[in-house]
Amino acid sequence: MHLVVSEHQVEEVRCLACQQVSRGSFPQGVADSARYGTNIKALAVYLHHYQLVLMERTVELLQDVCRSWISEGTLVSWDQEATSRLEPTVEQIVKRVARSRLQHADETGMRLGGKLHWIHVNSTRFLTHLVWHAKRGRIGGDWYLDPLHRTSDA
Repeated sequence: MHLVVSEHQVEEVRCLACQQVSRGSFPQGVADSARYGTNIKALAVYLHHYQLVLMERTVELLQDVCRSWISEGTLVSWDQEATSRLEPTVEQIVKRVARSRLQHADETGMRLGGKLHWIHVNSTRFLTHLVWHAKRGRIGGDWYLDPLHRTSDA
């Protein structure tokens, strides 16, 4: 698998008569001289979050498989972009799970930065919401009350 690369050039010309410089523009949707498309961004976020590939290894995998040299900082910005875009969807999932008469809830411990944290699961037959929290039980499980997980102690 290789990336498809499209090059766009912007030309500047100077009028010989008036010395006015006119500059072309990038096509719509192309804002910079270097930009990654949605497919490579989606693949990177998928590998990092869904497949749980460590950040350093995700970057390395993209280099090996796609011949795409991105930095860890770029991957972080793609993660943040995906998080922002998914917020409305996550809010809807939380609301619909909370309204369901039949729910499954569970928690599983895992180490995060050397400290024990908890993955809380709340699901219905068709929807699942996962979130990590530093606390277990009812206090940690109250994340469903705030779909954006804004807690002062997390």
